[in-house]
Amino acid sequence: MNTLKSDLLIIGAGLAGCRAAIEACAAGADVIICTKGEFGLDAAASWKSANGFQCWGIHPSDTLDVQVHDTLRCGWFLNNQENVYQFLAHVPDSARDLMEWGVQHRMHDGLPATLRQLGCSIEQGRSMYPDAYPAGNFGAEYARIMPSVVRSAGARVLNDVFVIDLLRSGGRVAGAVALDRGTGQLVQIGAGAVIIATGGYQGLYRDTTASAQLTGDGHALALRAGVDVMDFEFNQTLPIALHPPAIAGSTLPFRLLMDWDARLCNAQGERIMARWDPERMEASTRALLSRAIYHEIRQGRGTPHGGVYTSVSHHSSDVLAAKLKKYAAHPVFKALRQAGVDLGKEDIETGYAVHYCQGGCNINHRCQTDLPGLYAIGEAAAGGKDGADRMMSNALPYAVAMGRIAGRCAALHGRRHGIPDPDPSEIERIMLRAESPRDRSRKLETSEATGMLHDIMATHGGYGRTKDGLEQALSALSNLRTAIIPHLKGWPDTDSWTRCLELENLALVAECVVRNALRRKESRGLHDRWDYPEADKGWFRNIHLRLVDDSLQQWTTPVEFTYWRPAPQSNGAPGLEGISVKPYRGWKALPLCSTH
Repeated sequence: MNTLKSDLLIIGAGLAGCRAAIEACAAGADVIICTKGEFGLDAAASWKSANGFQCWGIHPSDTLDVQVHDTLRCGWFLNNQENVYQFLAHVPDSARDLMEWGVQHRMHDGLPATLRQLGCSIEQGRSMYPDAYPAGNFGAEYARIMPSVVRSAGARVLNDVFVIDLLRSGGRVAGAVALDRGTGQLVQIGAGAVIIATGGYQGLYRDTTASAQLTGDGHALALRAGVDVMDFEFNQTLPIALHPPAIAGSTLPFRLLMDWDARLCNAQGERIMARWDPERMEASTRALLSRAIYHEIRQGRGTPHGGVYTSVSHHSSDVLAAKLKKYAAHPVFKALRQAGVDLGKEDIETGYAVHYCQGGCNINHRCQTDLPGLYAIGEAAAGGKDGADRMMSNALPYAVAMGRIAGRCAALHGRRHGIPDPDPSEIERIMLRAESPRDRSRKLETSEATGMLHDIMATHGGYGRTKDGLEQALSALSNLRTAIIPHLKGWPDTDSWTRCLELENLALVAECVVRNALRRKESRGLHDRWDYPEADKGWFRNIHLRLVDDSLQQWTTPVEFTYWRPAPQSNGAPGLEGISVKPYRGWKALPLCSTH
């Protein structure tokens, strides 16, 4: 087995991982960053990101306190407030970094122009957007720029490397064992510190706005290393198009709701949000929009293709013509024109898809897990940063800010403590597990097993959860893990081998989602229980898990209202203001407006 060594190993090379690599190199660390695809062309969700980057301090009235308060309200006050403040404190500097490296933002009077996004209480908005908007997006900008910045910083990039498990030594992380998908050989990577930046587990669901190759690899690595994880019951969704076929799967309905003042109607022509959020209607949260869509369908008021209608036909022909002109260059609108769809006369049948994963490692404000030397950032890290629902356009600033923090802290840790010698029994155990798919006599296609997993999560793991359904899901997952996955043959090619290992990861993460959903006996934010339809005013708690001897242990911790608390008798719903407990006195970046 080949062996590599570095001060710091970063697993995952999306925006968060790239930012961590740049910061760690600047701190003098020898850095290896690896991706299971090709750098800049892999499955990173950040390469597909759209147009929002919430950044306080563009307008003088928009402070760190205001963005934090908005974030806590959107999170139903289930957030770790110390982490939210510490991460968001870096956002203006994160924005400066991106602009310095060449990311093109729309500008106005020398400062980034802003959009107002859902959850933002600042009338003029705080969300930066790309210069190519609405035809372009941030993801293309990041994919174009970040790989070259990382290489210039001096990081060693490993393409097509799938990390199988973490190595430990003396109670701390010691690196990882990985599969070089190009050669088919296992590789041992010794490291003084490790950052998990692998993104989410959207591949757990059949319908997703992200890549199906996001298979919870970092989450499973952390679990098998015995790390404290949390918040798996909360997974974010977005409205997507079901019909017409030319745009099926696109997020056009959400764009219409955000930018076109569209309406959501059921098969009877009723505006469905009148039942769910009569004050804000379609300007509600993404969680409520998706829950409303699900329940309308479940209660028999769905459209022919199993959704609801997104309509802009209430607008005048002049308004529609102006909108269509503005969006003419956008690929989805080109597809509509080619398909002959007239938005003034035809509605878009709309469902929903998983967009963002909020379950992940429990971390502190330095992005450290409870395994010394191991850090987690982006979607691989929960740490209560999002609470019960993530505020729109907070994902990208979180990714960059957490990369800045973890890159420096992990670099210093790795250099200070050196590279430990891993426990030989750990290496042997990981190699046996890694190579087992190659030695199986019976062959079952991974696509069949993946379909089974998707069916379990679609039936029981989304909206409308119930005790009986979740218990059925646990039983089905147990059967999948013990009777199906061990018979998946991962040979003769490394793609088959990788898919077997990915499916093991997904099945483990699926059990985390279902167990947390079973434990939370209420409906809050992104978690929807059919049998407990209301939020419990007395249950401001986070649910944690830890894998011990191949069994998931579960416990809860109360939320600490360090800086803000919900109003008395409030269940924390986003429409309600919080009450200040004490001011934040920690470090924060200079606002962008201060340098204008």
